[in-house]
Amino acid sequence: MTVELLAYFLIFFVGIVFCVTRVNDTLYNIGSLILFVLFSIVVRNAGFDADIGNYAEFLKINSFSIYYVREAVYWLGSRAIYGYTNSEFIVFITYDLLFFSLLLIVRSKLDLPKYFPYLVILFFPTVMGMQNVFRQFIASGFLLLLLAQVITLQRMPLKLLTLILAGLSHNVSFIFLPLIFMNSKSRKLSPLFLASAISILILLPIVAASKSDSITGEVPAYVYTLLFSLMILSYLFIFHFNFKDRSPIFTQFLYFLLFCYILTIEAMFVLGAAQSKRLGMLSLVLCLIPLIMSLEARFKQKILVRCLFLILLTSPTLLFKNALSLLQTSEQSLKIESTARSQTHKGTL
Repeated sequence: MTVELLAYFLIFFVGIVFCVTRVNDTLYNIGSLILFVLFSIVVRNAGFDADIGNYAEFLKINSFSIYYVREAVYWLGSRAIYGYTNSEFIVFITYDLLFFSLLLIVRSKLDLPKYFPYLVILFFPTVMGMQNVFRQFIASGFLLLLLAQVITLQRMPLKLLTLILAGLSHNVSFIFLPLIFMNSKSRKLSPLFLASAISILILLPIVAASKSDSITGEVPAYVYTLLFSLMILSYLFIFHFNFKDRSPIFTQFLYFLLFCYILTIEAMFVLGAAQSKRLGMLSLVLCLIPLIMSLEARFKQKILVRCLFLILLTSPTLLFKNALSLLQTSEQSLKIESTARSQTHKGTL
């Protein structure tokens, strides 16, 4: 068992502890952030496997072509940090710290149970993002913050700023534009939400035509759609298909989940495999908030439900070979990937 995998299990067990115990928020935030950073250090110190090796090489590029400028939060930001520190390790740790901080902010804003950040980190799209599709990993943190801002009725300029930061981390985030038009105080479907959702579904093949189709793992695209189907069904069953007696936000969640579901299905047929997986991974991460809030609202046996939910959503990381391999970095695997990169160095990620 690698140190990475041991650190992963430590995150899991601490997450379980927070499912059953209460702790002061300040102590929780400080302790959790320290633990997450230590996890990041272990992961980065194990070596730059998968696409992270490419990201490390691209830090040395000084080009300001549109490819880099359009995702400036990562490309230009990482280059600036690297120029100051001359350390790939510090660059990745810095962005990991940003992501972890966003998770803790989201949890605090929504008063979510304290296992929430642990669940997100343990969930296989995050594991794969942290060591593979890194820009998407960063963008998912901003999108979770955007969803929290929508739920707490933040002003439109602030929501737009967060969406822009997400989009400039990874352009695919702009596809989730309908989020900003959700009204958490009403059960009615916003005309702007509907119009923007339909427009995106129509324009999706054109918008995504210029996106990278680099490898995102061996998990087939249909698996993401299948998992999302199970999550939507779970969401509906939690409320017995009846949302009339619940807070309006749960109806708004349903609209958003249906949009994401249609999006992932369309992506399977009109986009490349890597692109459809990216949308599936982002959609799965975003649906964690609606599911957790619905479980907290619906069930009285919260401790049991929290533990079961954490275990259930952690299991795919251990079952999917590609996700698990990212926690089992070895010298041999690093040599194989290094040789592959030297033979075929991709111009885009």
